[in-house]
Amino acid sequence: MKKKWIAAVVGLVVVLGASIGIYKYNAYAAKEKNYVVEYGDKLSTDPADYIAGNETALENTKLDLSRVDTSKVGTYQAYATYKDKTVQFKVKVQDSKNPEITLNDVAANIIVNRDAKASDLVKSVTDKSGIKSIQFSRCDIKKEDVNDLSKYTLSFPKAGENKIEVVAEDNNGNQSMKEVTVKVTEDYLKHVKGFRNFKVIKGNKADWMKGIKKDKLIKSIQADDSKVKLKKVGKYKLVYKITGSNDTVVTKTVKVTVKNKPVTTVARSNSYSNSTGTTGRSYRSGSTSSSYGKRSSTGSTRRSSRKSNSGRKSSKGTYDDLKPGQSWNIKYRERNVDIGNGSTADSFDW
Repeated sequence: MKKKWIAAVVGLVVVLGASIGIYKYNAYAAKEKNYVVEYGDKLSTDPADYIAGNETALENTKLDLSRVDTSKVGTYQAYATYKDKTVQFKVKVQDSKNPEITLNDVAANIIVNRDAKASDLVKSVTDKSGIKSIQFSRCDIKKEDVNDLSKYTLSFPKAGENKIEVVAEDNNGNQSMKEVTVKVTEDYLKHVKGFRNFKVIKGNKADWMKGIKKDKLIKSIQADDSKVKLKKVGKYKLVYKITGSNDTVVTKTVKVTVKNKPVTTVARSNSYSNSTGTTGRSYRSGSTSSSYGKRSSTGSTRRSSRKSNSGRKSSKGTYDDLKPGQSWNIKYRERNVDIGNGSTADSFDW
């Protein structure tokens, strides 16, 4: 009797175990009521991430995630279907990440009351949802562009070391804050006078410090002319390095133009006036091509020279009818033309 009872119990256990195994094998349900995905992340298309079921069921499951938009925070309805079974579940898109603020490794040298770029302090501010705003404490914001820190203009009203807070907010309301130490120095360029651009003749030397004056806030001024070539024509940059009272170094750049020596022309001039009050002048002494003329008391113009060429044609007229403003070419034999009043010249203009 006892053996029969034991056998019955064992049989019942086997049946129950088999039933449970069959039930589990045929189970098909959502793992979570709300499946969470981070804003901007790629949505999984693997049914095993959403559904608890046997391997065959999962391989043949059709997911419907068409309503889910990971570029927008919210909760969306989704579906999984296998044969005649359909499971509903929700996908929650959340933004749990704050904006990332990256500061510059090199400290910026900022001048008091001088416009500075936010990019001198902050290398980047990024977030998948985009940046809504960036704020800087203890400074003046003159211009801002959250998409380009180089166009974000700041101004610091007081010299000295300042600790400022940089606060960034993304388009989903998440915020980040970082503290940065800013060294604001005196505007030492205002304490130096006499800077100017230079024009130097090729081969000559120049005194870069001539005319430059400084006050007691300036320790030293040095001219760096390493990029200036005084033996070569061209345009160069001369950089002055100004060291202030707190050992801060600022620079001032001026232009240096190296030019060729100008060509010098020697001219001989004879002038006269006649009874009409008209004045003429001669020039280009020694030239193989000259011009001349002579005006009489009646206003007519005559040529007078050692060799008569009366009436000879030129490109502009005749010698016998010379008018003010005209000129003629003279043959090399026709030097020292008589222009009246006891004067002679190699060339002559009206």
